[in-house]
Amino acid sequence: MPVLTTQAPIKSRAENEIPAWSDIASPTGPFLLSVQKDLTSQADEFHPEIRDCAYYALGVQGKQIRPILFGLSLMATGSELSRIAELHDKLSPSYSEGVEVAAIIEMVHLATLAHDDILDEADIRRGQPTLARKWGNEIAVLLGDCLFACALERAALLKDPFVFRKLAVATRRVCFGEALQAHQRLGFTMQWSEYLDVIASKTAELFALSCELGGFIGGADEFHRKALADFGMSLGVAYQMYDDCVDLFGAESQAGKSLRTDLEKGKLTLPTLIILNESPADDSEALLNMLKNVSKYGSEAIVGRLNEMGALERSVDEIRGRLKVAEKALDSLPDSTGKERLIQICHYLARQTTHLGVG
Repeated sequence: MPVLTTQAPIKSRAENEIPAWSDIASPTGPFLLSVQKDLTSQADEFHPEIRDCAYYALGVQGKQIRPILFGLSLMATGSELSRIAELHDKLSPSYSEGVEVAAIIEMVHLATLAHDDILDEADIRRGQPTLARKWGNEIAVLLGDCLFACALERAALLKDPFVFRKLAVATRRVCFGEALQAHQRLGFTMQWSEYLDVIASKTAELFALSCELGGFIGGADEFHRKALADFGMSLGVAYQMYDDCVDLFGAESQAGKSLRTDLEKGKLTLPTLIILNESPADDSEALLNMLKNVSKYGSEAIVGRLNEMGALERSVDEIRGRLKVAEKALDSLPDSTGKERLIQICHYLARQTTHLGVG
C-alpha cells in the first residue's frame, strides 16, 4: 500500500521567516505559567512518601506543546480572545477553566510518558533521568497510574459534562493506542493503516483534544471546534512521524532523550515502514532480516542502511504533506494571533524535519 500522501508539500519558507519555538509560544506565556502552577499544586496532594516523585513527573518541562495548542486555540475562536496578543487571566472569564482543563490533558500525557519509558527501557527524558531510571519500574508504573486517576477525577468534577466525556474518551484512546503498539512489537507485520491507528491514538488524540477543548472553552461553535480538532489530529500525526525519525536519525544531545529505542524494541515506525512497503522485495527482505536481528547488526548499521535506501527523504515528504493538511484545516477560522501561531507551528515542525540527519 502506498505510504506517501497525495497532498502537496508545505510551502518552503526562508529560515529567518520562521520564528523560534519560544516566540511562537510567547502569547501563551502567562497561561503556561498558570498551567505549571496547577500541576505543581496537584503534586502537593500526593502522599509525602511519594511527593518527590510526583514533583519530578509533573515539574520537568518539555516544549509544552499540548498546553500551548490549547492556549492558542483558545485565542483562535473568533471571540474577544481572537483580538488579543497575549493570553492572561484579566482578559477572559474562561481563563481559569482553560488552565484546569489544559493541566488535566497534560497530566494524561505525563502519565503516558512514565509508562512509555518503562516499555522502552529509556534512561533519559527531557535531558534528565526518567522516572523509571531514578526510582525503578514499579514506582514509575504506579505513579503513571496515579496521574491517570487524578486526571480523570479532576475531569469528573468539571461543570460541563461535554469536557469530561471528551477527556475520558481521549484517555481511553491513548491507552488503546499504547496497548496496540505494544502488541505489535517484534511481530514485524504492522500494516500502514495499523501504524496510522496507533499514532493517531497514542499521540495525535491529545493534540486534537487540546485544540478542540481550547476552542470549546473559548466559545467556538461546533464548526470551528471541528476545524481545530482536525488541525490537531493532522499536526499530531505529523509530530509523531517526526519523532519516529528523530529516534533513528537524531542525536541524543539535541533530542534530550534516549534514542534508537524503537529499533531495539522491535517497533516498526515511519522510516522502516516506508522501505518495507515501497522497496523491491529483495531490499525489503534484507531490511526485515536486519530489523529482526538488531543485536547482530547493530542499530547504527541499520540506520545507515535506511539512509542509503532514502528512508529519511521519503519520511520528510510524508511529514510535510501531513503538515499541509493541518494548515489547510484552519482556513475557516478568522484571522487572529492564535491562528497565526498555530500555522507557525506547522512551519516550525517542517523546518525541524528538514534538519533531521544534518550535522
